[in-house]
Amino acid sequence: MTVKSLKSVNSVVPRAVELGPRIRVLQVPDDSPMHPVCTNIYLLGDREITLIDTGVEDERYSRALFQCLLELGPRHRVSAAALSHSHLDHAGGLRWLRASIGPDVYAHPGTEPIV
Repeated sequence: MTVKSLKSVNSVVPRAVELGPRIRVLQVPDDSPMHPVCTNIYLLGDREITLIDTGVEDERYSRALFQCLLELGPRHRVSAAALSHSHLDHAGGLRWLRASIGPDVYAHPGTEPIV
């Protein structure tokens, strides 16, 4: 996959890319020093989706994920979210996800303060 240089992270509309059967990645453009190009949110499954990480607590991440779910259609639903670790670029979107979708959350005990 080729990633183009981004002039404005807000002008790019992210799309989920299928990596394999029932494995997608949503690459949300980011211009932070930790992720100079994008931050990944993985979607596993078909009708019942498990997210691996939730991105940053920022409107562009929630908007990108919401748009991705709309494009997948009504037969898909996020039933779970698994956090790889507690860094805010991996777990920051959990608050929005819980308030809007309410999936089960799976995380290492060290992430408990944010879960």
